[in-house]
Amino acid sequence: MRALPFAGGYALGLAIMAPAKTPRAVVERLHGVITRAALSAELKERVVAGGSALMESASPAVYSAFLKQEFERWRTVATAANIRVH
Repeated sequence: MRALPFAGGYALGLAIMAPAKTPRAVVERLHGVITRAALSAELKERVVAGGSALMESASPAVYSAFLKQEFERWRTVATAANIRVH
């Protein structure tokens, strides 16, 4: 599978997260179970019927790296714009 463009050229991603100290084996097991459920024929049909599309699921390690990159990117933007979060 690959990500499909949506109207306006954007895609929406959703993630399920676990507490920081969750054992890697538990995270990997959850990822496998959730991915299999998300790729089931029944869910695919419902998602497509609703006008959406499913994307390939990133591994926990890949998604973690992506989040770190995004945090840094937006930290740079917020700092440049003098935006502070309290």
